[in-house]
Amino acid sequence: MSLVKCVVCEYEISDQAAYCIKCGHPLNNNQTSSSDISGIWHTVTQTRTPINIFALAMMACASVLGASATQISNCYSLTAFTYSIHSFIAVSGMFF
Repeated sequence: MSLVKCVVCEYEISDQAAYCIKCGHPLNNNQTSSSDISGIWHTVTQTRTPINIFALAMMACASVLGASATQISNCYSLTAFTYSIHSFIAVSGMFF
């Protein structure tokens, strides 16, 4: 490990550092290319984990329950619809 000078502020920093600790300027030797970032993002967005599949299934069930709750015409219709909306919101929270 050796010390190099930052090209912006000329502060001496490690050659292993990604950014200057004084001014924050990125160093050229450790920058990630845009093709690497797009490849990583593609991997993340295409990953199918069991929790994602479970959450999608639960959101579908909650949607069906919400649609069927609109068909109830007695005093429990508002309660059924409210519970279906709550379950949909709770399951959709798994994604965030």
